[in-house]
Amino acid sequence: MARPHHQLLFTLDWSDAALQELVVVARSDHFSGVISLYVAPGELPDLAERLSGFPTSHADQREFTLGQTNIPSLGQIQVTFSCRDSTGHVGVHIKMFCAPSDPSDKPESCAIFLVVVPSDIDRFVNELRLLDEEGQTATLENAA
Repeated sequence: MARPHHQLLFTLDWSDAALQELVVVARSDHFSGVISLYVAPGELPDLAERLSGFPTSHADQREFTLGQTNIPSLGQIQVTFSCRDSTGHVGVHIKMFCAPSDPSDKPESCAIFLVVVPSDIDRFVNELRLLDEEGQTATLENAA
């Protein structure tokens, strides 16, 4: 069986002047998840700026959260970037949460872990900066 393609993928699904809908896919060897969430226009370029230049040191750690947990059938993603070692390997912890469409159901969630290098993050940051039209994507994956 072929190994899954490890990645964090953002696709801009819908956009207007006040709101953007993202579809987020996260995959590792063992798990995958897909979530739709809302962000404000300008939130993705701001995220790109916060991630730009990561890592600056072995102790550098950066986190971000996108979306909300209180909108039925939509969700939230929490991502933490941290250095795994002094040779440039970066761990990316991804947690995804989805509010149920029926309030009597329990929320769903998944957790994914990826290993990338700084050049993979640089590519992702550049793609985030350009993510402004429906159908465009930004992908974080180990290109090695």
